[in-house]
Amino acid sequence: MPFIPQIIGLIWHKITEVLQIELQRKDQIKSAIVALCMYSYIKKSPDGSQTLTITEKHHRGEMRVILSEGDINKHITKSVDEIDKHIEETLQRGSYIPTSEKLANKKSTINPDNQGLIDPEMHRPSEKCLQGALGCYFADKAGKTDHLERRIFRQKVFVNI
Repeated sequence: MPFIPQIIGLIWHKITEVLQIELQRKDQIKSAIVALCMYSYIKKSPDGSQTLTITEKHHRGEMRVILSEGDINKHITKSVDEIDKHIEETLQRGSYIPTSEKLANKKSTINPDNQGLIDPEMHRPSEKCLQGALGCYFADKAGKTDHLERRIFRQKVFVNI
């Protein structure tokens, strides 16, 4: 069983109670459930030392209108499923967020999908999107495109951000 449904299961009653109280005070409410998750990974340095890095990320379910007490359980169930999917995507893909169509049409943004791009130092999906994109650009300008996927991380010659 995925982890988030287990956690929400422990506090389901309290979430329901809070939403019922608010629904009784008002005839209808809007609600979105948000989970603040902490992710940790170990970064390995070239000298063999390791550094523990911890990051936080909010995962939000959709905002829903609750008109009756019957809507509360449906809302919690759907939100838990959405949050769990967001967490799974984060664990599988890293921090990539697709560029909106409006920004993509400006022809001036860099937002590479780093799925499958593994940082050799951390052995995890890369968080160095901009460094990789600029490194590829300058490597191409310099005519050094042999084994480019290895050069971007190992050599700080092209870009040092």
